[in-house]
Amino acid sequence: INAEYMGDDERLTARLSSTFRPTAVGGVATNSNNTPLHIEKVVKSGGVVPRSPAVRSHELSLAWKEYFYGLRSHTLRPHRAVVSFDSVTFARVGGVAVAPHLLPAGASSSIDPCQLVEVTPSEKLLHKVGALLHTSTLEDVLTTNVAAIVHIQEVDVASKQVTLLLPSPGPMPGTMILVGDLQWLDGG
Repeated sequence: INAEYMGDDERLTARLSSTFRPTAVGGVATNSNNTPLHIEKVVKSGGVVPRSPAVRSHELSLAWKEYFYGLRSHTLRPHRAVVSFDSVTFARVGGVAVAPHLLPAGASSSIDPCQLVEVTPSEKLLHKVGALLHTSTLEDVLTTNVAAIVHIQEVDVASKQVTLLLPSPGPMPGTMILVGDLQWLDGG
């Protein structure tokens, strides 16, 4: 990343500008890879109307429904696949976070926020939206492409199976599913 554009957020712009201060040599702000970083605040247009969290949540739900089922007439036919826990691997980025108040005074966390962590399948995965990746190994997650977005519809811990909603039938191109905090309750 070599440019950051903030949408009318003074506090975030100031915080990033102070975090990525220009270096003494050359006077250019750099990111963690020591490449030049440009930070700029973008002024909001006068016609922009803020949306409430409820409206944003509803619009996100409609977008997921459109991705899996198509527009109003349900023109797409997603595929439900029941797979065993042994045939897929779930992972997440940034597995462990330490609250700043738990650290000694003046100390910062040495944990990498981009660390990959394997997730044990459990009921916590229910209704999560994940990215099905073109890989089967944890080492390739950060450098591989996303094959599809999947919705975890059911997690059966007793039979060690998970039911996925896939955008199309056929074999899955990979066995790695990257999950986060995004959830969607599918109304079908």
